[in-house]
Amino acid sequence: LFFSIVIFILMILSIYMVQTTHIVPVGFTASVLADSIRTKPFSKIILVVGDNKGDAEDERSRKSADELLKKLGDIESEILSVPQMDVYAAANKISQKIIEEKNTGSEVLVNLSGSLRTIGIAAYAAATLCRVESYIGMPTYENKKVVGAKGVVDVPPLPVKALFEDKKRILEHIGGDGKGMSDLIESINPGHSKDSPRYNSERSRLSHHIKDLKEDKLVESEKKGKEITLRLTELGRIYSRCLQT
Repeated sequence: LFFSIVIFILMILSIYMVQTTHIVPVGFTASVLADSIRTKPFSKIILVVGDNKGDAEDERSRKSADELLKKLGDIESEILSVPQMDVYAAANKISQKIIEEKNTGSEVLVNLSGSLRTIGIAAYAAATLCRVESYIGMPTYENKKVVGAKGVVDVPPLPVKALFEDKKRILEHIGGDGKGMSDLIESINPGHSKDSPRYNSERSRLSHHIKDLKEDKLVESEKKGKEITLRLTELGRIYSRCLQT
């Protein structure tokens, strides 16, 4: 009876436990992949390889995929073949798989520890657009050979989304040196100084956009007395620079 109760409890727990699927682009370092995966919860592994089976690199990555599965033991897995020479097409297929897994209720993680270069880029692009976390296993060596992972680095997705023109202008006018809120308002709308009748409404409008930019980690603020100074974060600088190209 005791064992029946235990089995019943385990069955109930398995229903409500969050399942974790790892999307794993595979290169030539199965040991690093295996060690890094083991640092996270995992219930399913999707191995991403190139779709050119005649290619020597692709064949080698498929052998690494087989080796990885042996290292991980009995676990649900599948192979996802993506175009190695078309990053956008590969990212599209990976993102479709991420969404499928999320729709089943699974948490999805993307392992970027070792893959064919273009597929690794596609995987991170897909992770960013689908808003899922990635991680990288840091290799450890013995006699100049990779033998495993000494730890992992979590890689959050970049907050990539379309910015409205107002937000682009705010980033541009804040610039590299930063700006006070009053100066920003007058910079964007010359003539809207503190004495202007439209100053308060413009401050309210810009504050709404700045709140979003701060949530996206593009802008940070510092209050000095009554004045708020706005500065671009490192990510905000990248965005601002790229928006102008």
